[in-house]
Amino acid sequence: MTSLGSRWRRYRSTPFHGGWTAWSWHALSAVSLLGTAALDVLTPLTPVGGAGYVLAVLAAGMIPSSGAPWVVAIAATGFAGLGADWSSIGGVAWTQFFSCGISVGAVWLAAWIVAQWQATSRSRAYALSSRLQSLLTNSHTIIFVKDLDGRFLEVSDQFAGLLGLPADAVIGKTDHDFFPAEFADSYRQHDAEVVTAGTAMNFEEAALVHGSLRWYVARKFPFRDETGRIIAVGGVATDMTARLLAEADRHEAQERLDLVVGATQTGIWDWDLQTNRMYYSSLWKATLGYEEEEISDSPGEWESRLHPEDHARIMALVDDYLSGRSASYELEHRLRHKDGAYRWVYTVAVLQRDADGRPRRMTGSHVDITTRKQAEQALAQSEGTLRSFFDSGVLMMGIVEVVDGDILHISDNRRVASFFGTTPERMQGRRASEMGVPAEVIQLWIRHYEESACTSQPVRFTYVHRDPCSGSELYLSATVCWIGAGSVGPSRYSYLVEDVSESRRLEVTLRDTAERYRGVVAALAEGVLVHDVQGRIIACNPSAERILGLTADQLMGRTPVDPGWQAIHPDGRPFEDDQRPPSVTLRTGRPCTEVVMGLCRPTGELRWVSINTQALTEPGRERPYGVVGSFHDITERRRAEQALLEAQSELERRVQERTARIQELESQRSQTEKFAALGHLAAGIAHEVNNPLAGITNAFHLVKQGIDRDHRHYRFVELIDREIHRLTAIVKKMYTLYQGVPAGKREATDIAALLQDLTVLLGHKLASKRVRLRTAVEIVRECVDVPRSDLLQVLLNLVQNAIDASSPDSEVLLRVVEEDGQLRWTVTDQGTGIPPHILPRVFEPFFTTKIGSSWQGLGLGLSVSRGLVEAMGGRIDIQTTVQCGSTVTVVHPLTAGDGIERGGASPPMRKGQQDDDYAATHSHC
Repeated sequence: MTSLGSRWRRYRSTPFHGGWTAWSWHALSAVSLLGTAALDVLTPLTPVGGAGYVLAVLAAGMIPSSGAPWVVAIAATGFAGLGADWSSIGGVAWTQFFSCGISVGAVWLAAWIVAQWQATSRSRAYALSSRLQSLLTNSHTIIFVKDLDGRFLEVSDQFAGLLGLPADAVIGKTDHDFFPAEFADSYRQHDAEVVTAGTAMNFEEAALVHGSLRWYVARKFPFRDETGRIIAVGGVATDMTARLLAEADRHEAQERLDLVVGATQTGIWDWDLQTNRMYYSSLWKATLGYEEEEISDSPGEWESRLHPEDHARIMALVDDYLSGRSASYELEHRLRHKDGAYRWVYTVAVLQRDADGRPRRMTGSHVDITTRKQAEQALAQSEGTLRSFFDSGVLMMGIVEVVDGDILHISDNRRVASFFGTTPERMQGRRASEMGVPAEVIQLWIRHYEESACTSQPVRFTYVHRDPCSGSELYLSATVCWIGAGSVGPSRYSYLVEDVSESRRLEVTLRDTAERYRGVVAALAEGVLVHDVQGRIIACNPSAERILGLTADQLMGRTPVDPGWQAIHPDGRPFEDDQRPPSVTLRTGRPCTEVVMGLCRPTGELRWVSINTQALTEPGRERPYGVVGSFHDITERRRAEQALLEAQSELERRVQERTARIQELESQRSQTEKFAALGHLAAGIAHEVNNPLAGITNAFHLVKQGIDRDHRHYRFVELIDREIHRLTAIVKKMYTLYQGVPAGKREATDIAALLQDLTVLLGHKLASKRVRLRTAVEIVRECVDVPRSDLLQVLLNLVQNAIDASSPDSEVLLRVVEEDGQLRWTVTDQGTGIPPHILPRVFEPFFTTKIGSSWQGLGLGLSVSRGLVEAMGGRIDIQTTVQCGSTVTVVHPLTAGDGIERGGASPPMRKGQQDDDYAATHSHC
């Protein structure tokens, strides 16, 4: 085994002293030696040459070889002598030989000093190397040193032994030469982390050694040179595979224990008797409905939950077990659950004692056996029920054995004993032949007993038993079952016998009844279908085949929702699947009556049927187990009904048309009568109004003459004058009202002035009602050619109606627009609107919706307005919305049309001519 220092230096690329290698020092020594010899031979600089030789010797001292300084000293002596000889030939003085001698002495002194230093260094290195080599050789720990490129510089014998190689074979290699790439990459990453951190670090590393995976804890640390620079990474690794395997085994064992505990639902508890502390496992707590942190480590947690009836017994058992009076601890008791109920638990425990025999630790487990206890109670109840059933006397039952071709009775209930005219106690141990049972009946029973023993299944059979006393026949239904061998060897059987004589008679009766009903159903003209609980057809009669156009085989198994049956409602809508009568009855249990449905036959012919369905239910159950449906063909009746319906519809249409015509004629007659009465009334009113109007006119002209035109209220004089002329024209028209409203005289009318007069005339009413009148003029022209007086009268009527319909602090909008040579006036209010049933009558004379003691109108405003608008060649419309207001629209042409005179009035009326003349002569003074 070579030394640590020699092995370190053997690797030639290893840096020495600041990064210099052995080859670097060789080169420096040679260059210094040869360069100095050249200066010594070619120049007289002998002192300089001496310094160069000394430098060469010092450089040779850095070479690993111990003889290198002496070799360089000999060479330097030779070169110095040669230089002196050359100088002598050149005639140099003897002082140069003296200088040469001094240089040679300095060289040998330097060589001696270097040799001493190397000897001292080798001694120290050998001591350090010996100690380190001894550590690497004798340590059972894996030790290694790697340079910064990952190449191994030193390894311990333990490390080399794991690889199966000598240490020399590892030096200079990397991790990738010995380990898989994924492992080697992780090692290099850990080395880099140590270099980056500059401090020692611990890592868990895996290695594949001789084909097996092993785990190590590696502590890696940096190597630094004299300057503190990191030049290598060292590491010490400890094998922890055995510990990990042990931990894995322990973990696996714990998992197995947890699985066993979990599978058996066992709660673990441990009582330290010396500290009086208790450990309860999470499953122990969960058994009682508690979470981990809800129960403390106190024995009182268990004791406080004991059932009061169990407390004294259990505490006595604990005391006996701890004192040694009882050798085991095993009991069943009740513990209170978190929900307040008590749960049965089964508990076992073992006791550990110390060296003096005193109790030290008690460990146990408990299992929830509430379900088992409940099952035991249920079993006890079931046994009691079975015993009650056995002794009830409803059915004959018992246990027998087959012995020597006979039946030996072991145990029989009172119903059997009564059947044979004895008691159960006297029947026990007797044979059937002894009790008068015929031999053929005994053999019948034995044959079925043997069949049950062969199949290990119950066997049921029915036979006729003749009563030897009365001679009557009884139908008995018997069930026998093999129950195993008896105590003395022969097999035992149980039997149960039911007297089915009455049910047999009922069955015969029902069969006869079913045959009769089957004949009745077959003879019915109506179709009959029977559906099971899934809706499938399970029976049908011939009429159903005839009506539906399908055979019985084609109908069997079909459901009401079969895609082959296209069904429609009487109005032509498709019949929904879940609304078809059989489906409805199956779903709800309620019958369906007279449901009309259209069905398509396979030929495509549509047939109409009327369907009735009824649920088939069992007593005590609400859900039906089937549906019976009957239906009859109503196609012809429906065709007749359809024809009759069409005739009725046609008759009703004609009656409605005739009634509408009669109503129209009646309305026209009523309107004519109203207008006639209105004309007579208007003529009378005009006659009465004309006289005071003439006086007002004469008085106004006198007043007018006394007011200067420059007076600030003179515009009201002109307004009054215009209104007197308009009133005169109105009175004049009232004479001819019942003959139709005449067309007014068209004249150039200033729209702005017209609206201003309207605002002035209604100013008082607007103020009293607290209603705002807003006007909107959307026409370009200022003057239009219209009957000004008639238009003003219409607007006054409409705006007044809007004011009356408006609530205080609301607004009435009067808007005028020109469209396609016509003038459109709209009056919009924010009132309550006109109800739909009143709207058709608003233009009738004397019809009004305004009521109250303060209202004095006659209901003529809209009627007169419509007459005036129609006389202008226009129309009037009303749009209204309840609680949102109404809009009245007046549309009339800007020019006179056919039948409308420009600048003239309609011809005077033939009636009331004297009044017309009077009005003409007294209208103006």
